[in-house]
Amino acid sequence: MDINQILGYITALFIGITLGIFGGGGSILTLPVLVYLIGTESTLGIVYSMLIVGVTTFVGAINAYLKKTLNLKAAYSFGIPSVIAVFLTRKFITPWIEEGVWMIGSYELLGKHLLMILFALLMIIVALFMIFKKNKEEELLKDNRKRFYFGIVLKALLVGFISGLIGAGGGFVIVPAMIAFYKLDTKKAIGTSMIIISGNSLVGFLGYFINYILNDLAKNSVELMPALGNYLKYNHSLSFYHVTAYYANMDWSFLSIFTFICTIGVILGAKIAQNINSKNLKRAFGFFVLGMGIFVFAYEFYLKK
Repeated sequence: MDINQILGYITALFIGITLGIFGGGGSILTLPVLVYLIGTESTLGIVYSMLIVGVTTFVGAINAYLKKTLNLKAAYSFGIPSVIAVFLTRKFITPWIEEGVWMIGSYELLGKHLLMILFALLMIIVALFMIFKKNKEEELLKDNRKRFYFGIVLKALLVGFISGLIGAGGGFVIVPAMIAFYKLDTKKAIGTSMIIISGNSLVGFLGYFINYILNDLAKNSVELMPALGNYLKYNHSLSFYHVTAYYANMDWSFLSIFTFICTIGVILGAKIAQNINSKNLKRAFGFFVLGMGIFVFAYEFYLKK
């Protein structure tokens, strides 16, 4: 275990605590940690991020359910269109971007670099949202039912698109939507956001295997199956673990430890949130995310010079 992995595990605890306190924001740090600190390839880092965030927030959702701060009606009415958007994004849009070569001004970018730049822009937007957005918990929408449902579906599709494209949880959109559209208090909005983020992230993660591993096996079975046969000579079994470890370079040992530490952080964060005023903490974290977003944006452009 090298120093970067140790720092990554420490950061995992911080990510989990942030998710537990705010119901969003923390997941947006997962991808930069994986790519720039751990050294994971960016496309695979998005997949790792979806699994880590999905499992972590699922544990947070169970904790919220036990504490009666999870509104299931709001979760499924917002979550269903969001999950559909995740699936469609992972099926059609993400592969299209990853396989292309893109021009931004005089810069030529591979799809994986474009995704990181889009991610950096999202980080900056989220940071500004956290710094300047006032908590309007007591302001309730008085629109008619048509606009009510239109607003829910629109925001749900946006969250699903973001989750499917770059692996972010979208909690910065979900929590305000829970407050505005469903009239939930902040604690219930955060608890409900956990199950929505979890569903989006895990669907995106499973979509990776549908689009990448199974399609790759089908298209290249002549070349791949002999290699798999040689691999199984020494393992004597075929399992999800073996296929993903061999073909997709999934480091399950690292993922398990990182995810476990994140889940501990979520539980700690939920406890901390009960005893603190998170307004100033949210602003401070916003400035941190802003700095990270600027770094990622500058770093990706620097690589292409």
